[in-house]
Amino acid sequence: MNGFVAWAMWAPVAIYAAAIFYMSSQPAPEAVAGSDFELHVLAYALMGALIVRATWFSTRWSESRVFLTGALGAWLYGMSDELHQAFVPSRSATWSDVAADGLGAFLGAGLAMAGYLLVRRVARQRAAGDPRRLPFGRNP
Repeated sequence: MNGFVAWAMWAPVAIYAAAIFYMSSQPAPEAVAGSDFELHVLAYALMGALIVRATWFSTRWSESRVFLTGALGAWLYGMSDELHQAFVPSRSATWSDVAADGLGAFLGAGLAMAGYLLVRRVARQRAAGDPRRLPFGRNP
C-alpha cells in the first residue's frame, strides 16, 4: 500500500480522536451530565469502525487481528479519555463510561468487520461466476 493511501485511511481516525479530545476538554453540558451512556456507545462505535477501516485497507493482517485492533484501540483511547476527563473541571471519570466506551468500540468494530467480510464474500462469488448476486434474499 502506498503512503498516501495509508495516510488517507488513518487521517479520519486522527481527526476523530482530536475531536473527542477537544469535546471532552469542554465543560459538561447540563442536559448530558450523568446520562451519557448512549453518547459514549455511539462515539466509540464510530471510532472502532474507523480504526477497522484504516487497518483493513492499510495492512494485510488477519480478520481477527483487524477486529481486535479496532475494538481494543478504540477502547484504550476511551480509557485514556476518561483519565483525561478526571482532570477537567466539571467532568468526571466513571467506570460506567469506560464500559460504554468498550461496548461501543466492540460493536462498531464488529459491524465494520461484518460489512467488509460481506462485501468480500459477494465479490468472491461474483468473481467465481456464482449466479447468486447476494448471499441473502431473492436470487435472480
